[in-house]
Amino acid sequence: MFAGGLAFLSLFTVTLGLALTAVIGIAIVGAVLRSRGRPLTRMASWLGAVSGVAATVAVAMIVLMVVTSDQLVTQMQASAEAEREREPTALEQAIERMQPRTPASSAMEDAMEERMEDLAMSGPFLWATLMLSSAVASALAGLLVGSAAWACVLLVLFGKTGRWPPTARERPDAPLPI
Repeated sequence: MFAGGLAFLSLFTVTLGLALTAVIGIAIVGAVLRSRGRPLTRMASWLGAVSGVAATVAVAMIVLMVVTSDQLVTQMQASAEAEREREPTALEQAIERMQPRTPASSAMEDAMEERMEDLAMSGPFLWATLMLSSAVASALAGLLVGSAAWACVLLVLFGKTGRWPPTARERPDAPLPI
């Protein structure tokens, strides 16, 4: 119990309290399952921990984007414009020398490049990119932090109950918890 508590306290400190949302997620899933007359399984508790952390990170990222929306989009557009106007690096020049453009392909490539830059600089495309990257980041944070917090909770429950897994079957005919 001490090792699990110490591990959770360390995780709580490192993740700036985000690990607590995993415990809240496990508690919510446990309450829902108990209200339906089902036991809390390891799989359900893990899903609760991961989804609790992922939902918290997603909400935090959405709030951050809403608060800084105007500044964020203009900063991204200015950064892309500065990147477009910079001089090519030595590597880019070497690649251009290895594969020079022909006049016929040059016009088509320039038109395609201009269309792609217009798309990449548009507000809706930037917002879609931000939302997609936020979804990936919240899922990744949920998996990493939620799984670690779930393991710490299982260690604490093992120390408290002395059983692994910490939940016991209530009925002899009940299925094994997964």
